[in-house]
Amino acid sequence: MLAEHDTRVAAFFIKHLHKAGYEVLWASHASMAKNLIQNTEPVVAICSVYSQSSFGSEVVKLIRQPEEKHIPVILVAGAEHSDGLREAISLGVDDYMAQHITASEIVGRINRVLN
Repeated sequence: MLAEHDTRVAAFFIKHLHKAGYEVLWASHASMAKNLIQNTEPVVAICSVYSQSSFGSEVVKLIRQPEEKHIPVILVAGAEHSDGLREAISLGVDDYMAQHITASEIVGRINRVLN
């Protein structure tokens, strides 16, 4: 599952994850992410916290609620959003990356948290 509000960033992730053989469920806002978490079986969640309107921390909270499934979470954050990054890490993300990541880096991180 990809929780990303920016369509250009989402398109980057979707393109490269499809190339790597992953099916991508994209949520562009929190209510979509909640629906996906509750009604599908995502094997990993990629959440962004690199703009004022991003909702990555909110999605991490939804995933980490006790009644939800265990879904590994990878957070993508910009250095200028260290408060959101600290909050998400305190909620228990499995991995995090700085923005401006490469396609091979995101695929590698997904493979690492799944194995």
